Amino acid sequence: MQSWQWYCNRMRSMSPAEIGWRLSNAVRDRLDRVLLARHQRRVVDRATSLVGLNWGDADYQPCNRLPAHPGDAFPAEWAESLVREADAILAHRIRLFGTEPTDVGTPIRWNYEHQKQAATPTDFIGQVDYRDYAEVGDCKWVWELSRHHHLVVLGRAYALTGDKRYAAEVVAQIKSWMAASPYGTGMNWRSPLELGIRLINWAWALDLIKNADVLDGETTGAIAAVAEAHIWEVARKYSKHSSANNHLIGEAAGVYIGAAFFSHTPRAEQYRAEAKRLLIVEMDEQVDTDGIHKELALGYHLFVLQFFLLAWHAGHISGDPFPIAYSNKLLKMADFIDTWLAAGAEGVEFGDADDGYVLDLGGARGDAAGWVAATRALLAKDVGNAALEREQCYWLTGLRSQDRNNEPPEANRSTLASVHFKEAGLCLLQARVGSSAKPVSVTFDTGPLGYKSIAAHGHADALSVTLRYNGAAFLVDPGTYDYFTYDQWRNYFRSTQAHNTAEIDGRDQSEMLGKFLWGDRANAQLVDWRITDDASMAIAEHDGYQRLTDPLTHRRQLELNNQTGELVISDTFECNDSHNVVLRFHCAPDCRIESFSKDDRTLHIVRPEGTLRLSLPDHADIAVSCGKTDPIAGWFSPAYHQKRPASVVSAAFKIYGTQTVRTLVQIWEP
Repeated sequence: MQSWQWYCNRMRSMSPAEIGWRLSNAVRDRLDRVLLARHQRRVVDRATSLVGLNWGDADYQPCNRLPAHPGDAFPAEWAESLVREADAILAHRIRLFGTEPTDVGTPIRWNYEHQKQAATPTDFIGQVDYRDYAEVGDCKWVWELSRHHHLVVLGRAYALTGDKRYAAEVVAQIKSWMAASPYGTGMNWRSPLELGIRLINWAWALDLIKNADVLDGETTGAIAAVAEAHIWEVARKYSKHSSANNHLIGEAAGVYIGAAFFSHTPRAEQYRAEAKRLLIVEMDEQVDTDGIHKELALGYHLFVLQFFLLAWHAGHISGDPFPIAYSNKLLKMADFIDTWLAAGAEGVEFGDADDGYVLDLGGARGDAAGWVAATRALLAKDVGNAALEREQCYWLTGLRSQDRNNEPPEANRSTLASVHFKEAGLCLLQARVGSSAKPVSVTFDTGPLGYKSIAAHGHADALSVTLRYNGAAFLVDPGTYDYFTYDQWRNYFRSTQAHNTAEIDGRDQSEMLGKFLWGDRANAQLVDWRITDDASMAIAEHDGYQRLTDPLTHRRQLELNNQTGELVISDTFECNDSHNVVLRFHCAPDCRIESFSKDDRTLHIVRPEGTLRLSLPDHADIAVSCGKTDPIAGWFSPAYHQKRPASVVSAAFKIYGTQTVRTLVQIWEP
């Protein structure tokens, strides 16, 4: 269970209104416990009344408008990958996190933590603490399977091949899940967001197999009744106050799409109208004018883009269009991703990432470019060859390979220019350098820690820098790795020492109070921003170390030479007394450190795409760590619960009053 200190810290972040709301939720949960048997009987009785429901009748709202069978127009490489994964799912080998499928058992173990290999509680949901690893393991490993992403893979395989085995497996697994997860019990009913994602995947999977004739009347009624229970449960438990982040968007999208597909649901139109209202409000509230999600975590930006887009798509198909302002901001969300990834998609994460996604419509997990292409294809009718190279676009638009023209796929439309995203405080200093015009891209974090009072998915990374050259990552944000299983790793990956900035006196810039909770935090601001023909320059500072006995302000200036790609980093520490400073530079796992000279404090960061020469401040003690565990240092997390050793360069020195130091990063061609 959570500690008393955690609850005290959590209360510090709440307004009186939020405290009242949470108390009312506690009362509701107590009442639900008393009424649980009645609620479960209602679901059973409703299933009986819905026996024989036909999802092909006039009130039915499809999820897509695909051709009956893609046939030869579906690219062979897509088909081979899809059938291979669907066959693995038939054998109950399902990808959860990472690339290796997990054997989830026969029958499937739905109330089970497949990493810890332990059963999870099936008690009333109000008694299940999903944060308690000892009780439930890592809740994400429980929830991931029951999001039912893989059912859409089976549905797509049936739509492609006409093989009824895939359609029958969709139905068999939903029946198995319902038998193992009665309403209101166990981890799989614990989070409204999980219910919302499951609703979307049920709607899509059932829509894709609608012509397979694998549903009997009794099963149809049971699925419809449980879907209704999902919609009712989410709609009465929408996230509010400090919890109204990506969760609220996912909950509303689930209700909107679920109530459209399961249109037999009592008050379905009211549920849809309220969910649509919430989506429109949260698009305005949670996405800034530059199209950036305010949680300031790239993984969550892509996650909520999918929710917003799939809800838009459902409204478009069902004749319930969203406002133009909603569509325009959704396009801006896609444009931001495109701009951020223009110099290469590798190593540009910031903030938390847990590999969350909404639908598996092909392509790699977290395929940002695919969802950008799908967004433009749907909203802007921008269906060039680049879009048709992405499988997501096929399943969302029905356009096939035969619709391609003979021209090669267009290049990324984003020009490689320096840009400042004002509200988010994210800076890109970019140029094409040398005779071959290879791209250099530097990111600079000058913005807030995160969204709302808890900044749940932020990292203590103010003034952190990353660098890509020639499409490859050299200096990186190390990622996230874990939420619930390993406290020490959770703390490390979001700490100041895990980012390319300055750590003072061994302290974090912002105060960690819990896994998703911050206390005193660094406030960063951009001081100056200039772009000339010769260089791009940004200056920013933060006040995270003003809480020290001798308050200190960290100011950092970056200057990127547009001809040579040389980057000058000037760090100024304004203070009165002495402090211990460590500057860190985290390298991508594929980099190796060469030509390390302590005498002149230089080293080379080398990978096949090029070499950087890093010249560190005078009088600094230089160290290189890789894959250390005591203390933790030198790690990179490419995905949730994956980590790789990666070199981190540390420059440690002592200052006595205000001091400025300089680091030089050069493209090195000896």
